[in-house]
Amino acid sequence: MTQQHRPDPYSRKQAASYLGISEAFLKKLDLSGRGPAAIRIGRRWSYLQADLDAFLDQHRHDPAANDAEHQEVAA
Repeated sequence: MTQQHRPDPYSRKQAASYLGISEAFLKKLDLSGRGPAAIRIGRRWSYLQADLDAFLDQHRHDPAANDAEHQEVAA
């Protein structure tokens, strides 16, 4: 039986750096339930890169999509 290699999770500090935000802001997002999916064991919070990427995708702003929506509403 072959074990699948699971990437090492990011610490909160590493995750914040990856997302381009401060560690304090990421903690605030976590505590309010608005942060990326996380693994919490005891007091330690860890994050998988796939979850961080999904969080970034959810918060992506596409100006072209907004322009198309505004044009449909105006028509």
